[in-house]
Amino acid sequence: MRQIIVASHGKLAEGIVNSANFFGIDEIDFIEQTMEDSNFMKRAEELLIKYQSKKIIVFTDIAGGSVNQIFTMLLNQYDFYLITGVNLGMLLEVSLRQEINEEAIREIVETTKNQIIFMNDYIKQIQIKIDED
Repeated sequence: MRQIIVASHGKLAEGIVNSANFFGIDEIDFIEQTMEDSNFMKRAEELLIKYQSKKIIVFTDIAGGSVNQIFTMLLNQYDFYLITGVNLGMLLEVSLRQEINEEAIREIVETTKNQIIFMNDYIKQIQIKIDED
C-alpha cells in the first residue's frame, strides 16, 4: 500500500488533489502551509506518523520553499520519498504506477520534466517540419 501526500504553500495542494480525484485517484492526502500557520512541522509529522505503515510519497511545491525544507528535515526521522516541483502529470504518473521505488521515481521525474513545453516554440517546430515535407 502507498500513500501520497501533497504539501504546498496556500491552497495549491488542495486544488491539485481535487484535480487528481477527477481522474479517479483517491490515495492522496494534502497539507497546506498558510501565513498564520505556526504548527506546520507538527502537522507534517502527524501526517507521516498516520501513514507510517504505508509507502509514503510526499510532493512539495517549491524546492527552496519552507514546505520542502521542513519535509527535507523530516527525511532524517521518517521513511518516505520526497519530490519537489509537483504538477498534475507527475502526480498521475506516480499514482498509476504499480511499483514505486527510487528508480521508478527518478524515471517519472525525468519523464514529467520533458512534458513541460513552451507550446509557442513547439508549434513553430512542428510547422517547420510540415513545411519541409
